[in-house]
Amino acid sequence: MLAAQLTSQGAAAYATAKLESLLGPAQAVSEECLRSCLPHTRAWLAAASGQLPQLELQHLDPPSPVQQQQQQQRQELPALRSGLGPAQAGSQPLLQQQQQQQQRLQLLVPVALHSWRGLVRLGLVQLVAGEGAVARLPLPETLRLDSGRLHAAQAEFQRLQVMAACLLLCRQGAAAAGLTCGPPELAAAKRRLAALLADPAMRLADLAAEVACLAGGQGGAAREAGVQDSINRMLGRGGAAMKALTGGFSTALLAHLLLGPASPETQQQASLALRRCGGGDLEAEVGALAIQLAGLAAVGEGVSGQWHRKLASDLL
Repeated sequence: MLAAQLTSQGAAAYATAKLESLLGPAQAVSEECLRSCLPHTRAWLAAASGQLPQLELQHLDPPSPVQQQQQQQRQELPALRSGLGPAQAGSQPLLQQQQQQQQRLQLLVPVALHSWRGLVRLGLVQLVAGEGAVARLPLPETLRLDSGRLHAAQAEFQRLQVMAACLLLCRQGAAAAGLTCGPPELAAAKRRLAALLADPAMRLADLAAEVACLAGGQGGAAREAGVQDSINRMLGRGGAAMKALTGGFSTALLAHLLLGPASPETQQQASLALRRCGGGDLEAEVGALAIQLAGLAAVGEGVSGQWHRKLASDLL
C-alpha cells in the first residue's frame, strides 16, 4: 500500500497528509501557531521577501495577466519513484505508465516574483547561492527531507562559479598571448576543467597549472603562481568578482524558475545576466542546474504549498 502511494503526485499527497497530521490543515491553524511550529521556514521566507524590492527592478516578473494565462504551462519533471533501482522499460502495463505520466509533479510557470510561489523559488536560489554550507545550516522545516538534493545543488552552483572564473582567466591569457579562444577552444577547456574539478584530490595548485596551460603563452612556476593568486582573488569571499558571479548566476536561475525554460524571456534575461557577470560560457550548465532546482520547487510546492502560502501571506 505504501509503495503504491510513493509515486508522482501520490507521493506528494501522502507527504502532505503526514504534515497535516502533525501541523493540522493550514486553513485551520492560526498564523501565530504556524510560525511557532515552523520558525526556520518563516525566517527563510522572510529573508527572501527582503530581496523583493531589489529584484523587482530586474523585470523578472512574467507578462501581463492576460498574456500569462495564454502562456501558462506546467514544466514537466521526472516522476518521483519508490525504490533504488532504475525503472525498467516494459515492466508496467501501458495504461499504468500513461497514468503515471499524467500524474507527474509539475512546476507551474510562469509565476510572479511577488507571490508565494515566487518567494519559495527565490528562497531556494538564495539557499544554494549562499556562502554557508547547506549541510550545516538550520534548514526550513519544510525542506529538510530534501537536504541532500539542496546540498548537491549548492555544490554544483559553487563548481560553476569556479569554472566561470577559470574560463575568464583562460580568455584573458589567450588574448594576452595573441591566441584564438573561440567556441572549440572553450568547449575543450570546459571538458578539461570539469574533469579536474570532479577529482576530490584536486588542489588549487593543480587548477592553476591547468588554467595556465589552457591560456597558452609561456609556462613556468611563476606564471602558475600568478594564476593561482588570480583565482584566489576572484573567488575570495566578499570580492567584487565573487559577488558578480553569485548575483549573475542567481538572477539567471531565478529567471528559469519564474518564467520557465522554454520562454524566450528566460533565455534573454538569463543570457544577459550571465554575460554581465562573466559567466556567459556556462548558459547550458546553469540551465541544467535550474532544472534541479525546479524539481525541488515542485516537490516543495506540491507537498508544503498550503503552509508556505499562509506563512508568506503578510510578506508580500
